[in-house]
Amino acid sequence: MSTRSQARSSLPLALAPLPGQSLTSSPGTVAVHHQTQVVSSNAPSHPVGRNQLPQEERKVYIDLFLKVDSECGNGDGALTIDEFEKLLIICGHRLPRKDIALAFVQMDTDGNWKITLDEFLAVVPALAPPNSTEYIAAKIRRAFNVYNVRTAGGVTYKEFPALMASAGHPLSEIQIQELHANGQNAGEEQLDLEKALIVYAPK
Repeated sequence: MSTRSQARSSLPLALAPLPGQSLTSSPGTVAVHHQTQVVSSNAPSHPVGRNQLPQEERKVYIDLFLKVDSECGNGDGALTIDEFEKLLIICGHRLPRKDIALAFVQMDTDGNWKITLDEFLAVVPALAPPNSTEYIAAKIRRAFNVYNVRTAGGVTYKEFPALMASAGHPLSEIQIQELHANGQNAGEEQLDLEKALIVYAPK
């Protein structure tokens, strides 16, 4: 049995194709779990459909794919598994390495150990279904990365509400008051983003 056949035969049931199906026929069946606790495996559907990204988000993923291909790859329009891992991190996703490998095998429909933009876009909505907690957490992480580059530092308790608003998920007045109180009690200027996501990312 080839290495690739072994990789495919070891796919969990949620990733493996049904009898008579190819991996390309069921891109919405990828089931991976992020390391952060903000992820729910029973994420709600979005009106645009589980297997479709909103147009604005689709553009973000396309731009980031091309950025990684240009800066980390060789500009050939396809990513290796290492480049794919970098892409997921830049996109704001947090996956265990074994799940990254499984998702990569799912996306690599032509079996050349590289994924194209079309292969990536076909499956990425199943990694983080639109409007799911992992999808929202990824958007917040991307907003944080932009903010972090601009300020050359982390985000403070006082600044976190603005960060959430920039990601399209503003906090309520009660949450803002609670956040400020927690910041004063913690006596820390910098906020731990992953811990904050567990509490404040929309469920």
